[in-house]
Amino acid sequence: MEQNDIQNFYLNILFLHQYNIYLSLYLTRHF
Repeated sequence: MEQNDIQNFYLNILFLHQYNIYLSLYLTRHF
């Protein structure tokens, strides 16, 4: 059960990291 929480935590970090990359690419493209 703890391992599952840790896995979800890492998945959330990866998702946020990817989202930040897309957001920065979008911003640099428009500015």
